[in-house]
Amino acid sequence: KDILVNSMSVGESVVSKYLGSSTAGPIVDCGTTDTYLHRSLLPAFKHAWSKATSIPLKTRSSAYYTPEEYRELPTIAFIVEGGSIYMGKEHYCARSNDKYVLRLAFTESRAGVLGGNFIRNHDVIFDVERRKMGFAESLCDFNEAWDLHHHPLSEDVDCDFVDVPVSEC
Repeated sequence: KDILVNSMSVGESVVSKYLGSSTAGPIVDCGTTDTYLHRSLLPAFKHAWSKATSIPLKTRSSAYYTPEEYRELPTIAFIVEGGSIYMGKEHYCARSNDKYVLRLAFTESRAGVLGGNFIRNHDVIFDVERRKMGFAESLCDFNEAWDLHHHPLSEDVDCDFVDVPVSEC
């Protein structure tokens, strides 16, 4: 439906055109590290970004954010049917030595690929019968899961759902 940079809209019409109902939609692929969006989204995304923060959007792979710039980067929200899926800066940037590189590209000629950084810290639910996917924010605390799993009276434990509604898209 839309993409928000902090609360600044990229625009429902442009997002729907390149990620929504007029296309087959993006591929969700945990095997792809980064997120790749349709190249036509870049101008509207840059505009929303510039309204949300004074830090420039650095889309070239050779461009880095300093730690000071990184601290000021906005949250990106993908608005879908039933809710929102959030990408914090720790999801769409990767640390490289003492700098941060953007892991969000606008290179695709089709709807795009929502990669591992998009679904990070989310449980993905597949409803094959209804041909839908849902996303729920998850908390994965390895130490807690290990302790519970190895307690003699425990049941199997993986990640716990956070008390948030599942978003469908």
